[in-house]
Amino acid sequence: QSIYGLRAYIRSLKKLEQIGRKFTDLLVLPAHRLFHNNHWNEINLQVRINELIEHHIDRCADILKILKQGPKTAREIAAAHFEEPLLKGVGIMMAENEILSHCELLSASNDVFLAGDTGFEATGSSHFESLIQSLEAE
Repeated sequence: QSIYGLRAYIRSLKKLEQIGRKFTDLLVLPAHRLFHNNHWNEINLQVRINELIEHHIDRCADILKILKQGPKTAREIAAAHFEEPLLKGVGIMMAENEILSHCELLSASNDVFLAGDTGFEATGSSHFESLIQSLEAE
């Protein structure tokens, strides 16, 4: 998983963080609504990276809370985690893939293991945050 998955994504964020420290005048623009509500919406790269990493830490914690109830498939975790309107149409597949990427990270940190063919079960530990913080830019 050096080129795909949540760990690769977080490493890429940390690489951007390094670039932002090196080029302090770097202008970061949003993908949408560059000019909105009568002002320009520049992005503070360091702040946004921290927000994104914190979001993934929170999502991992939420998944572990759901798995405290017992083993579940990625689809069951998605149904418990996301609001129902987000799961309509292709939303369920997107949500399931999002959960799978987090479960892969949780498995790498030994916080979950594959239970049966498709389910995940919590180990009772929560090492994911230290794993996320220890990931380094490549």
